Amino acid sequence: MSILDGIKQKAKADVRHIVLAEGEDERVVRAAAQIASEGLARITLLGQVDALLSSAKKLGISLDSVTLVDPATSDKAAAYADKLYELRKNK
Repeated sequence: MSILDGIKQKAKADVRHIVLAEGEDERVVRAAAQIASEGLARITLLGQVDALLSSAKKLGISLDSVTLVDPATSDKAAAYADKLYELRKNK
């Protein structure tokens, strides 16, 4: 077993949630789809949903197991901004 296989086994045993903010980057879209399809993590991809789906279609990949969130229209944006402010206000 290779080192990478060992890392993947550990990831599958303790599936975490990863939020990727660079959703407009094709490399990130490709990685998100691969990670989600292998069951290594639950992925949330941030970006304009239509652009993300268009990029995935152009790349010939599916984002069915990836959660897509547009931060500009999310109903949770204000709550997240408040939380980020609280976490960073002393820095």
